[in-house]
Parts: sequence; structure tokens; C-alpha cells
Amino acid sequence: MTYDEIPPVMRAALGAHEAFRKVGFSSDDIFVELAKSPSAPDGHIGIFVTLKRKSPTNPKKTVDYRVAVGFWPKGHKAQQKFVQGWRQLVKATQEHRVSQEDLDRCWQESEPHKKATEFVLGLVTRGMLPLRDRTIKLPDGRVIELEFDAPCVFCGHVISIGAEMGGSGKPFIAHGIPTCAKYDTLPPDEFLKACNEALSELRKRSNN
Repeated sequence: MTYDEIPPVMRAALGAHEAFRKVGFSSDDIFVELAKSPSAPDGHIGIFVTLKRKSPTNPKKTVDYRVAVGFWPKGHKAQQKFVQGWRQLVKATQEHRVSQEDLDRCWQESEPHKKATEFVLGLVTRGMLPLRDRTIKLPDGRVIELEFDAPCVFCGHVISIGAEMGGSGKPFIAHGIPTCAKYDTLPPDEFLKACNEALSELRKRSNN
């Protein structure tokens, strides 16, 4: 089975599945789900790759982390077609009928690969990955050192601000879930201002 023979949404699902595997989770805890999505076009349903594990604080409770990978037409027949196609794809990968080059390409094109920091921090904020020594290792091998946590000056959700270790040292803002898209368009001076405002707010809270 070649790259072009795999539907785009299934390529994205393969990449997301690999992201969970690369940070150490078992395939037994990773599921592909079809579910309603408010962002789905008319007549379509959302496709998600979901990690499900017992809560670290409450073993009777299950926590999950979903990665949206695309959409599929609604209806029983269409959904059965997806399930059948996904099972065939999984079997093909297990039997090495999908090349490693194509599998790597699916991983490199996936959202968790493109937004690795957000992906990993989302797992951290749910207690599904430990955060030790203020560093996290991304699926592609880069190590991020977090400098401080603070509420987002735009949306109020907790963010972490840090920089890549051994990299350029240029700071970045990494959100947990949900991501505040406003940071994506900030010019350098506004970015720095936002960092300073977040740090100032953190200091106020720590002193109260």
C-alpha cells in the first residue's frame, strides 16, 4: 500500500498514532474514533486519535487526550467503510506492506509533529506525562526548558514560556489546551510585551 493509496485522514491518523507511541504510550491505549465535531462540514463527522488512560490521581476515572485528524462522511455505510479501511491499513503496516519511508512521511506531516510543544504540554497538563526539572522532550528529540508558568494575557488559560535547549535560545510561548491563536500573529515587540505581562501577573499571584 503506497502513500497515495492511503486516504489523507488516515495518513493524519497514522501520524498522530505515531506521536503517542514516540512519547512512550502503548498501542493498547490509543484508539481511532468517529465522533461529532462542531467544526465538521455539513454531512461529515470528526475523526480523532485518542489516548485513554486511568487518571493518575483517581484510578477509577479515565482521562483522555484527543487529536483531531480530519473528517469523514456521515452515515452507517460510510462509517463502516472507514472502519474497514483503517483495519486494512493497520494490517498492511503490521505486515510491512507500507514502506517505512511512507510511514515517516505520515508522521512528519502530522499535527503533533508540526506542533510538538503544544502536543506534549497538553499531555503534561492532563497529568499523563511527568514534567521533571522543568524540561520536556519532544517526539522529534528536541529538549525544551520551561522558564515559568503564567495565565495567558489574552484568554486566561495557563501557559508555559521557555526555549529550546541547545537551540537558538529564542523564547516561545507554549500553551496547554486550548491554544490561544492570538500569540501566533504577534510581532517580536508585542510577543516580548505579552511575556512580561504574563510574568508580572504570575508574580502578583505568588505574592498574594
